[in-house]
Amino acid sequence: MDQKQSQQSGSTDSSVKPCQKLTDLVEFQEDLAPMTENERRLIDQFLLVSRIYDRVLRQAEAGLTVSLANYQHNRQFYRDLTDLIRFRQEFFRTIGAFLNKPVPMVYQLTLYDQISRRRRSYTLDQLPQINPRDLVRGTVVETLRYPTLKMAVRRTYTVQNHHLYCDQNEFLMVHQSLQWLDGLMTLKLSLDDYSYWLRANQISILAYT
Repeated sequence: MDQKQSQQSGSTDSSVKPCQKLTDLVEFQEDLAPMTENERRLIDQFLLVSRIYDRVLRQAEAGLTVSLANYQHNRQFYRDLTDLIRFRQEFFRTIGAFLNKPVPMVYQLTLYDQISRRRRSYTLDQLPQINPRDLVRGTVVETLRYPTLKMAVRRTYTVQNHHLYCDQNEFLMVHQSLQWLDGLMTLKLSLDDYSYWLRANQISILAYT
């Protein structure tokens, strides 16, 4: 009796699943109704911008010494101040969050406005207060300090047409400047004990700066 019931229940289950799949297929097909003229117009715009982007990217990389991705990976430029702020906020939510407990980090962003001659500094928590439109031309300096290690990383950017271009990468140790690569290797040796991913070479030291 139990065997018959199990066979019946098994046949019932198998009959339900194909019906569910057919229903899903019908709903999916309904979603793929012919596009409206407005939808086609929007997709046309997207495809046009994509083609222009691809063409400009090829032209740019033909004249660059390395790929554009390499410049981005090494943080040699940002689209604007908002781009930098979002990157740093995401940094402290992800990689920085893992490291910040054993090795505290202190972040500061300083803006030098060339037009108004004003200088303003912001902590990580104060970054949302910045209005990127206020800085059209000037200098941006971001400093990431590791107080317990007595080390710091400093990057200086020139603001041109709202875009940020890196002028200098500095590594400071006990207020003395080190060569960039030497400083990164020194930082890596100091952080190896606190980060398995760094110790196992699963993530680069650059990601921690």
